[in-house]
Amino acid sequence: MYWFEPLRYPIGTKLRVLGPPIHHEGTYVGPTGPNGEDVIHCDKPDGMILSHFEEFADGGLRVETPYLPRSPEEGRLIVGRAFETLARRIPYNVLGIKGWNCEQAANYHQRGQATSSSLAILVVIGVVAALAFARTS
Repeated sequence: MYWFEPLRYPIGTKLRVLGPPIHHEGTYVGPTGPNGEDVIHCDKPDGMILSHFEEFADGGLRVETPYLPRSPEEGRLIVGRAFETLARRIPYNVLGIKGWNCEQAANYHQRGQATSSSLAILVVIGVVAALAFARTS
């Protein structure tokens, strides 16, 4: 029996909740807030928020860990970036125009770049559809 609760994941772990119809991403920051086991993520309608792990994962089919920090130092850097985005109160925007989507936020926490492969794929599909429509007109 532990005299403390062990961490579910190393701090700084990128989490992905698979669920119908899409996935949701966030960064595990450990027992830093009043919740005890926290995740920072960009969510509708509140934007960047700190949530308990169970609340973050609620309704999902399963939780994946697409990225684990390579060292405790890297984990602390990731968590630092996550708290910086929380302090900036970045709003949610699915297209990343006047805010970030959850994937952009999690990628920024991990690498310092707010990128979204899902958004890039959506743009490519939109361009292809527009070109196809233009050709048939």
